[in-house]
Amino acid sequence: MLAKGVRVLHAVDATKLAMTASLSGMVFDRIVFNFPHTGSDNIQRNSKLVLDFFANVGGFLHKDGQVHVTLFKRQFDAWNVLEACKQTQLTLVAEIPFRATFYPGYSSKNNTADKTVGGESITYVLIATAKSSPLTSPAPTEGNASNNSNNGQEELKGDAEPPDDSPMKKRRV
Repeated sequence: MLAKGVRVLHAVDATKLAMTASLSGMVFDRIVFNFPHTGSDNIQRNSKLVLDFFANVGGFLHKDGQVHVTLFKRQFDAWNVLEACKQTQLTLVAEIPFRATFYPGYSSKNNTADKTVGGESITYVLIATAKSSPLTSPAPTEGNASNNSNNGQEELKGDAEPPDDSPMKKRRV
């Protein structure tokens, strides 16, 4: 992806984007967060992680930008992702079966057991319903980026999307 001019950032706390100095003034065409997880099976914690990410992402999207969040299918409903979208002015526009081959060397891990987990994975494509902005927060400072391995897996990508032949199916919301 780097060879294609895609900007990839790691060690960014997805719940505190507005407070991350290295992101100040940046906007992205695509923001990708594959398999967000707190490392706990606690549904409320994982729901909050997704909600906090959604609440912080809007101000960093280009006007036609998209958020891609990949989850195991069972997590989408259990974590109330549609409700989080509504609360943060994001709209689900497509579902794409996740293909690990788009991310060479990547495999999803269960953070608590350090083993690869299975199940059907879907990348949910979201757009801003209205121009949203990051939550009101203190001015960015150096060192706000989290080194937490659970939040360090997210990637902010400038131009990453699946090839034209990827199957997209619309989901009625």
